[in-house]
Amino acid sequence: GIGAETPTQLSMLVIATNLGGLQNGVLGLTVFSTAMFVSNMALTTAATGVFTSSKSRPAMYRWLGILTAGYSLWIGIVLMTSS
Repeated sequence: GIGAETPTQLSMLVIATNLGGLQNGVLGLTVFSTAMFVSNMALTTAATGVFTSSKSRPAMYRWLGILTAGYSLWIGIVLMTSS
């Protein structure tokens, strides 16, 4: 999700302030925002396709749910405990 990229977003804001002017900073942020949107849409589309195709296989659907929940918890713990 978008929240997981917070360190990257902060880095981009710092970089944008040093791009040499307002126009370059706005351009940098626009490119970054567009790339984040496209990336999130691609991942969401792929995940939706996988979950939709696995609906007819209950065991696979269950394991995908467990895997997704575990990954989400792991990312959350890493982001909450890292300094």
